[in-house]
Amino acid sequence: MGMLRRALFSLLAQMTRRHKHLVLLLVDALLPPAILLVSVTVNFGGLGPLAHGPQPWLVLPLLAVLAGVVSMMLGLARIQLKSYEASAMLRTGVFAMLMTGFVAVSAPVLLPGMTLAGLLNFGLVLFICAVGLRVAMLQMLLWVLRLGQPKRKVLIYGAGTTGAQLVAALKSHERIVPVAFVDDNTALHSV
Repeated sequence: MGMLRRALFSLLAQMTRRHKHLVLLLVDALLPPAILLVSVTVNFGGLGPLAHGPQPWLVLPLLAVLAGVVSMMLGLARIQLKSYEASAMLRTGVFAMLMTGFVAVSAPVLLPGMTLAGLLNFGLVLFICAVGLRVAMLQMLLWVLRLGQPKRKVLIYGAGTTGAQLVAALKSHERIVPVAFVDDNTALHSV
């Protein structure tokens, strides 16, 4: 696990901001076609309309190109993962609605038999996966970046209620580890 973490750290350290934007743009471009495949498979119990001839397969590359263009227009790939908040989620919602609209408009020609439930399923899953992927990518990035940061061991003065609250608060901190209490109250010694 340590080698993987070091390799990822090295890769991330070498990536420029432009490279990171391209990765996010690629994710935004490839996610809608992948979600459409899953949605069609769930909706039809298989590939359904995509299995009948080459024309339905046109929707996947068209969707990928359109998703990349819309992502660039909305600036989704330029939003830093650490800054992904409510306004960015709203943009992701607009992105999912536009992709769903494209699929709805192209469905009669390229995906005959696609139902309203299938379209709604596609839009909802696309939104959830787009947001979820960014949150997962941020957590992975934080996990990798914590590699080079040593933990600091601390003593807490005061073994009473306030000291216990401080220990509880520090449990979620990545770099601070409480190791012992120090208190001048002899009643609290070795408790």
